Formats: sequence, structure tokens, C-alpha cells
Amino acid sequence: MQYPLIHNLKKRILKFFFYGLLYLLLFFGYKELLYQRVDSKLSQHEISKRNILKDEVKNEIIEKIEHWKRSKAFLKHLNINSVSGVLGTNPKYLSYVIKEAYHLNFNDFIAMLRMNYLLEEIKLNSTLLDYKISYISHLLGYKSPTTFTKTFKKYTGEFPSVYFKNIKNLS
Repeated sequence: MQYPLIHNLKKRILKFFFYGLLYLLLFFGYKELLYQRVDSKLSQHEISKRNILKDEVKNEIIEKIEHWKRSKAFLKHLNINSVSGVLGTNPKYLSYVIKEAYHLNFNDFIAMLRMNYLLEEIKLNSTLLDYKISYISHLLGYKSPTTFTKTFKKYTGEFPSVYFKNIKNLS
């Protein structure tokens, strides 16, 4: 005598096993084909990522950046959206061009411009050494003296107060 519940259970187990086996066979049979498709899509994505902008557009944005640098507009408090608006491009393109041309991200690029400007101004005008750190940070467009101090230390290896004191002692 057969019990209907046990017979039903056997059918379900066999069905589950059969479909599982079929799935594994199909998966492993098409596995290589799937990997080839994924690899080709990845390589196409990498190519399109590298060639995001035409050279003429990149060069035009670089020229605008250079003009913007000469105007010393980086001394204001700014972000990538405001700068891209001034340059007539979008933030994604601006970020991409800065990374490609200067090998820096946007924030490091602005910090580099500000630090270079400050160090050049100190050479020309040593009275800057007498100003408070908070005033200098404000002149350079930083919101807080703490951010300026951290950036200065990262850029020069010394805190501003120590650096300024060393320069005064050398003079």
C-alpha cells in the first residue's frame, strides 16, 4: 500500500533534483558565453570611460581653467558646481578634465592653487607672516582656520604657525 503523502513527496524531490540538475547543466554550459559577454561589456565601458570627452572639448576646458586660475577666482569659497558654472561646463566634465590634466581631484586641485598662491605671496609680501591664521585662511577662501591648517600641513609638512615662524627667523 502506498501512502499519497510519501508518493507526493518523492515526486517533489525528484522534480526539484531534476530541475536543479538541468539548471546546473545549462549554467555551466553557458557559463563561458556569459563571461565573454560580461568581459566585452566591461572593456567597452572602460574604453568609453577613458574617452569621455573629445580632445577639443578637453583643451577648451583646460584653457578656461587656466584663465580662471590667472583671475585668482580660487580665493573665494567655492565648490565644483560653482566653478563648473563659471567655466560653462558641467561638474562631471570639469572633474574629469582636472583629473586627466593635473592628476588631482577637484578639492586637492583647489588646495594646491591656494597653497601655491600663499607661498608666492609670502615671498613677495612678508607682512603676511604677521597676520593671524584665521585671517589668512579667510583670504584664501577657507571657511574655517582648522581646514586651512590641515591643508597647509598636508601641503608643506608643517603647521602654518611653525612655517611662518621659521621664515621670520630666516629673514
